[in-house]
Amino acid sequence: MRSDDYKLVSYSNFSSVESLNLADNRLDGSDLNAFRNMSTSSIEYIDLSNNSLSSVPFWLGNCAKLGYLYLGSNALNGSLPSPLRNLTSLTLLELDLSENNLESVPL
Repeated sequence: MRSDDYKLVSYSNFSSVESLNLADNRLDGSDLNAFRNMSTSSIEYIDLSNNSLSSVPFWLGNCAKLGYLYLGSNALNGSLPSPLRNLTSLTLLELDLSENNLESVPL
């Protein structure tokens, strides 16, 4: 993304977004900061697979209706990223963490 793109995204109103697909874009964690002001109350599907994420954005943990989260083929390592610990298992139907270097994922 160019710096002008960040401005566009940061000032856009995302109050009714239900699906966000940013797969295959070589994004890292700092690229996702542009979405920090996005309303997380209605989003149900996020695909961030096949990027260069070594961490996940804090706002992911606030997605109360999130049912599908794809983080496969990134650079995540260690234990389950802390924003994901906030997600309730009652709403999360599918979670893909494949092809990362995670050592432990609590069930």
